[in-house]
Amino acid sequence: RTGGHEPGVYPSILSEIEALKPDFVMTVGDMIQGYSEEEEQLETQWREYMGLWQSLTMPIHHTPGNHDITNDVMLPFYQENLGDPFYSFDEKKVHFIVLDNSRYNTPEEMPDEQIAWLEKDLQKSAKKALYTIVFFHQPFWYNTLAVGEPDRLHDLFVANGVDAVFTGHFHRYFSGEFDGIKYTSMGSSGGMTQPGITGIEYHYAWVTIDENGIHVAPLHKDSVFPWDDVTAQDLHVINDIQMTAVKTDGDVFADDNLKVARSKFTLTLTNPSKTLTMSDTLTWDIPRGWTVSPKTVALNIEPGGAFKQVFTTMCTGIYSPTPTISVDFPYRGDKTFTMEVPMTVRRKIVCPRVETAPVIDGEVTDEIWRAPVTRFFAPDGGKVIADPSHFFFAHDDENLYLAAVCSDKQMDAIVASVTEQDGAIFSEDCVGYFFVPSMDSGANYQVYFNPNGAAFDQKISFEGANIKAVDRDWNGEYEVATHKGDDFWSIEIRVPFSTLGTEATAGSEWMVNFRRKQKRLDTSADWMTPIGYEPRTYGVMVLE
Repeated sequence: RTGGHEPGVYPSILSEIEALKPDFVMTVGDMIQGYSEEEEQLETQWREYMGLWQSLTMPIHHTPGNHDITNDVMLPFYQENLGDPFYSFDEKKVHFIVLDNSRYNTPEEMPDEQIAWLEKDLQKSAKKALYTIVFFHQPFWYNTLAVGEPDRLHDLFVANGVDAVFTGHFHRYFSGEFDGIKYTSMGSSGGMTQPGITGIEYHYAWVTIDENGIHVAPLHKDSVFPWDDVTAQDLHVINDIQMTAVKTDGDVFADDNLKVARSKFTLTLTNPSKTLTMSDTLTWDIPRGWTVSPKTVALNIEPGGAFKQVFTTMCTGIYSPTPTISVDFPYRGDKTFTMEVPMTVRRKIVCPRVETAPVIDGEVTDEIWRAPVTRFFAPDGGKVIADPSHFFFAHDDENLYLAAVCSDKQMDAIVASVTEQDGAIFSEDCVGYFFVPSMDSGANYQVYFNPNGAAFDQKISFEGANIKAVDRDWNGEYEVATHKGDDFWSIEIRVPFSTLGTEATAGSEWMVNFRRKQKRLDTSADWMTPIGYEPRTYGVMVLE
């Protein structure tokens, strides 16, 4: 706990331990700051510590550390508050031994009296026990066993069947096994520390003893939550926050070069809480190349109230990643839900009207295929990793026509085994489309096609921002043909407008997204990111 301690950490860990309800608790020392001969100061420190662990409803056994017994003046205070500094006890056929090495730097410095007591205790009790576990503060074994040096404590442990040893002192977690004995040195539960190699910082350990052995699981602070950390009512409020609390009016569009001209949009924030005031500062995280003004806005929204703010933005480089706002919404007591909302930047394509329908043979050679979409992003919005892809769109009065040419440097590595309708095509090489012909229709059509021409499709029903149902039994009508070249595969598709529950209306704007998945590289080339079922994150396709 001590040695440059961080206030509040130790009590927090005690509360987590209480929630776990172990059979009992052990410490590895350094309960008080110590290093003092001032009796009044020592009394105050011990009073503080004794008050902390009284919150536990299970027994606690202590091990003295160098902060607890630094000198002869401090020893009586330890004995008065916690009892003998070295002792043993039994619990369910397991023998526990606590040693006092608080004032000694090597095993050889430990008093002969304590070593003689240890030998006698081991010979009398430990050999009868199912397991024997020893606790002491300073990990002598780090400078002896771990570097191949002798250790007289370890020799006694080996000779008398000790199974595990726990130590502390170093404020960092580490472990080792020597001659079948499991050694564990606990780090900090509140004292000054730095993260270990794997990030273990403030922590404690959950130890399970059963017929299969002694099992040690270090637990990072904040690993255990109260039972009512999130209630059903909380989820309803948080769902309302996610679905309705942030709205944008005024689209921000990227041009063909993926830049954003100077644009304005209005952001509306609603506080859905009926009792809590929302006090926070709206802050934009702005990537390089972007400007957003104003960058920060102070918020004080009454329960059920709303706040509107007009922002001006532009981007002189490739628009992804986009700026993101971070806002804390209160939902219960002092609990808040942090909403991180990326600015929605849309792309737009034109779907040309054609007089002559293409021949659906998979070769993408008809004259109607012009002005392909070739610029994509990786799934995280970064630079695309997949081989180049070309997507084409066209329509006439009755049908939507789709085509794609997918380059691949290793055609023999293409994965395409599915041939039946609604197989797991989305797990293979494929192209995929999301079509929302009208936001009023509440229907989002998702279709994937693989190099065999097989289709996986489903219809997603939505209302506002909420998904109502996913109908995987829905099947569309398609005419599909594919073709494979030396370094590419291509596909052509005819989709009747009637399949998508709509008609060809000049000037109509569909919400769309599309992608090419490349199994060999375990990635995809996505038109708009992130890809999902939410139509508000899609781009726009205008029927010519």
